[in-house]
This record gives sequence, C-alpha cells and structure tokens, in this order.
Amino acid sequence: MKFKIIIAVFCATFLGLNLPTVAQTVSREDSLRRVLGTQDSLRAVQQLNSDRLRDSRDYSTATKGQAKEADRYSDDASAVSKQAKKDAKAAKKREKAARKEEKLAKQREKAIKKEARAAKKSERAAKKAERAQRKADKQSRRTQRKLD
Repeated sequence: MKFKIIIAVFCATFLGLNLPTVAQTVSREDSLRRVLGTQDSLRAVQQLNSDRLRDSRDYSTATKGQAKEADRYSDDASAVSKQAKKDAKAAKKREKAARKEEKLAKQREKAIKKEARAAKKSERAAKKAERAQRKADKQSRRTQRKLD
C-alpha cells in the first residue's frame, strides 16, 4: 500500500511539475497551428489576390478590346448617323423645293384663269359695245328716214 501511495505521490509530483511544460507544449502546438493556419490563409489570400489580378487583367484586356470595337462601331454608327442626317436634310430641301414649285404652278394656273376670265369679260364687253353700236346705228337710220 505504501508503494501505491509513493507511486501516486511521485506521479502527482511528476505531473504537477510537468504541467507547465505540458501546457507550454500545448500552447506551442497551438501557436504553431495558428502560425501555419495564418500562413495557409495568407497563401490563400495571396492566391485569391493573384486570381483577382489575373481576372482583372483579362477583364481589362477584354474591356479594351470591347472598347475598341465599340469605338469602331460608334464611329461607323456616327458616320451612318451623319449620312442619314445629310440625306434627311437633302430630302427636306427637295420637299421644300417641290412645295415651292407646286405653289408657283398653282399661282400660274390662277393667273391663267384670271387672264381667261378677263379675256371673256372684255369679249363680252366688246360684243355688248358692238350691239349697242349697231342698235344706235339702226336707231339713227330710222330717225334719218323719218326726217327724210
């Protein structure tokens, strides 16, 4: 029984004395794990950053290409737009000239009709004057006969 107590005291002492070293070992292992974990996470972050950088470069290159293409298309679209504006402006000028020509044609027609009316009116007036002259001549001959 003494032997068992001695062993128990010896183990307790040994464990009691070794407790700080065991705790140190555990804390060292934890520190090491933390450091290794931090290094792993640093590597992961670096890898993530390099992936992002590569992706952004790829995106930038793609964006530059798209920008050049869009610029070319916008230049083409701009040229087409300018040509369309010129065509529209020319069409408006042609329409305006056509309306002006139509207006002048209507004015000419009105002038011709007015001349025709004036000619008819003068013709009627001439006929009326001729009839009045004949009537006056006839009347003067009658009065001449009566006097004779």
